[in-house]
Amino acid sequence: MKHYQYTEEGFSENTTIQFFVDPLTVCADSAVFTIQNDTNRPFVYGLDYKLEVQVGTSWERVKGGPLAVPLLALYVEPFSQNKETIHWGAHYGSLPDGHYRLIKQIENQQLIAPFTIEEADFV
Repeated sequence: MKHYQYTEEGFSENTTIQFFVDPLTVCADSAVFTIQNDTNRPFVYGLDYKLEVQVGTSWERVKGGPLAVPLLALYVEPFSQNKETIHWGAHYGSLPDGHYRLIKQIENQQLIAPFTIEEADFV
């Protein structure tokens, strides 16, 4: 599985921080993601996120009301990982089948974790 960092120029592989969604946890209203720090210093991130859906060959923000999250500073220590569950159902509702990507800002890096929702995931 490749992990990507998003830049203004497009996608580039990121070898210092890995960010991915666990495919076995994906459902219509939540998923578990992992931030893995492969460096010798801690990184800081918050609870905020963006969610986009693939429409044809482009990506669009998933429509929903204003997203309000507590302003917290979370740390991922050197050579460790954090797993967290995002419950987007209250904000976006249950998402239909499709290709999505979760976007998180970790310090100065915008990281993207693609995932797919399929009806078979819920059986």
